Amino acid sequence: MTENIDRILSVTYASELPGGFKMARDVENADLKRLLIGIYLVITDTRGYMLNNHPDFKGWDGMPVKELQLIDHEHVKAMAMWQRQTEDGLRRLPDNKLNPVEKALRAKSYFTTRAGKYFDRPAVATNGSMSYYRFYSFPAEQRPFSSDAALLEAYNASMFAKFREVNMGTLDAFMFDYESEFKQALLKQQGMSDALANSVLKLGDLYRTRTQALPEKSKRCTIFSPSQRTANWDAFTARQISNADGSETMQSYAKLYEDIAAQRVATMQALGRLTLERLFPDGSPDLTAEQRMRVTDKLLHETRPAMMMDTLISALDEVTGTGAASTKVKDAIANQPTVGGGYSAGQPVRDTDKTQILDMWNKIRAFIKREYSGYRVDIATLIPAEPTIVTTGEGQFTIGGQVNLSLEIAWKTLPAFRPR
Repeated sequence: MTENIDRILSVTYASELPGGFKMARDVENADLKRLLIGIYLVITDTRGYMLNNHPDFKGWDGMPVKELQLIDHEHVKAMAMWQRQTEDGLRRLPDNKLNPVEKALRAKSYFTTRAGKYFDRPAVATNGSMSYYRFYSFPAEQRPFSSDAALLEAYNASMFAKFREVNMGTLDAFMFDYESEFKQALLKQQGMSDALANSVLKLGDLYRTRTQALPEKSKRCTIFSPSQRTANWDAFTARQISNADGSETMQSYAKLYEDIAAQRVATMQALGRLTLERLFPDGSPDLTAEQRMRVTDKLLHETRPAMMMDTLISALDEVTGTGAASTKVKDAIANQPTVGGGYSAGQPVRDTDKTQILDMWNKIRAFIKREYSGYRVDIATLIPAEPTIVTTGEGQFTIGGQVNLSLEIAWKTLPAFRPR
């Protein structure tokens, strides 16, 4: 258990103690030691995080995790209270009783407590995914359930927690996550039998039916009170390990983001114009100079970055009266180089795909090293030399610091990928 405490807190406090954390060596204040154990218990309570991202972590008692965490409102409420109490205890510690390292550890601990101290119910209505299926792909001895029946019990028990913030918006979010998990092909990819996959899908259908039958289904999106907005913002920024002193608000961030948004609009307008000029240069038989000016004007009046290509296509149709010019744009988009896709079960990664991925990977690592060096934590050194490339799955994720890239479907790429 002592080894597990040091192992887990070494990750939590990596920026404060790059050489690793050891409670006996690094913390003298007895009260702070006790409160850091409280932080340790919060971290080990999040079993999905441990299993997905740090399989070397053990449970709070130092033993392997052997069961899944259920989405239970009483448990979430108890943990929120625990985090509030832990934070209150940390804030009561006199500064003159802590050395500089201990003060830094205390300051970092607030990110953990702030992230979960406000909520007394799980966000079931905003999340239709439990992600239990992911663990089925683990070797049998590493799965946090003893049998298929235990996995189904975990799904069943978690589907009947109390709901929170139910309205049209949260139920839309629920369905987005629901449809990403409760799919026959996805469950089978984890190694489930047809019978088990069908049982999970039946439970999922019951879960969806119950959720969609809630009386709040047609309720307009929640308008949060100022205190609720402040709590949500504090929890969100804490999870991002930002806003350490709480001085940044949603309002102050919104003002900063206005400048970013303006930059994005200008960038996308320039991209739209560049696309237009390259596909339809001076003298193009598909577009006259006057027509190109009219299309350019529409691009300059488009202030929605994500709609720039759509605006280009619709403007071409409008000014030419035919779909010939816009088809040329659509074909250019469709013909962009891709990586991955077209793999059959068990097929190894193609050399051409691996070469493309590693080329982009190395350029991104060089960009990060150039742009983000000089901080307390050398971010570039945390990026592995190569990613793990697999030919199954559709998502990209990390486990234990290793980046996993899935190539079952084709992804758009650029032949001359160059971070700015």
